[in-house]
Amino acid sequence: MEFLTIFLASLITLGSPTGTVVDTVAQRTIRSQFTQVESLQVRIDNAPAHQLLQGRVERMRLAGRGLFLRQDIRLDTLELETAAIAVNFRQRGKTQLIQPLQIASRIILTEADLNRALASPTVTNWLKQVGSRVVLGDNNARRAQRFEFLNPQLKLLESGRFQLLISLREINDPARLDILIETGLAVDQGRELRLVEPKAWVNNVAVADPVIDTFTSGFPARTDLRQLERTGILARILNLKLQAGRMEVITFVQVAAGTKL
Repeated sequence: MEFLTIFLASLITLGSPTGTVVDTVAQRTIRSQFTQVESLQVRIDNAPAHQLLQGRVERMRLAGRGLFLRQDIRLDTLELETAAIAVNFRQRGKTQLIQPLQIASRIILTEADLNRALASPTVTNWLKQVGSRVVLGDNNARRAQRFEFLNPQLKLLESGRFQLLISLREINDPARLDILIETGLAVDQGRELRLVEPKAWVNNVAVADPVIDTFTSGFPARTDLRQLERTGILARILNLKLQAGRMEVITFVQVAAGTKL
């Protein structure tokens, strides 16, 4: 949301910008938040100059392709639309929403995008910390540091399921475990992710269902978006679709009035 603050602050310095200038400034500001942008269109609707100078915008729409959050994290498609935006610039360093901000978005990630992200240092470190605990248990956190995850690969299937292949190896030991996980993914009540009929194999040997249940039983609670509500953010997943080679997610987010941007 930081780009909203930067965008509105930029408009104030222009005095009384016209509609074309507003769209140009918005596009330039949003582009600056990404490492690389293949294409981007931004439209500001119904934004009289006096409202802009007061930190208000009636609606903003964005459509982008090939948006790189970082060099190794790419969004294939991002479509975003806001309701009215109203912020208070009066206190330096304390820019706040003065009315709730509602944002609807549609995001498409390709299989290539996801695998590029899986290979990034950020995600690799996350897999090491979280994945090791899943395999070894929370009580073995110190032992988990001796393990590393290698060559994670994700495949999105026609059936609405996905496969994750990853190797686990103890540092300085050439032996490794090749772990294959296949599961569907569903959304419950718009706020929790649920694994659908998960299956797993370790070195081509099937893992028993009771063992899988032990490792996955807490997954919905860990993904519960209600955890964000204590920070003033209401988030819901309206639709999640897995297809061969791509994933589509439609979300709704409401940020409470008074939230600092």
